[in-house]
Amino acid sequence: MVVGEFAPGRGQKFIHRHPGEAWLYVLEGHGHSIVGTEPDKCEVHPWKKGDTIIVDHFLWRQHFYDDPKRTAKLVRMHIFDSLLDTMRALCYPLVLFEEPPDSLTAPESQIPPEWPDETPRPTWP
Repeated sequence: MVVGEFAPGRGQKFIHRHPGEAWLYVLEGHGHSIVGTEPDKCEVHPWKKGDTIIVDHFLWRQHFYDDPKRTAKLVRMHIFDSLLDTMRALCYPLVLFEEPPDSLTAPESQIPPEWPDETPRPTWP
């Protein structure tokens, strides 16, 4: 489980899938997710603060954070490492995390996100 804060108007870089479920609880913000059985046949599912997003096993998924000025905070829960190891053995030779081949290079137009000034950023000593 991890809590993540995502830049305004941004989303995950690549559509992906894995055999375990993914649960996402929205702490702040709003956005949408695309989910489907094929990378090019996904449905759009909007979400907002207080929603829980449950993505079933081995579905293609990608999440986007729609507010252009504020960040989104989500709690993501995935399968445990020991369960992943068990699944790796049981599902062999099934790929446990997969991205489509054409998504392995970043678009040239990708620029770093702009964080709002009022959002304190963590610093390192």
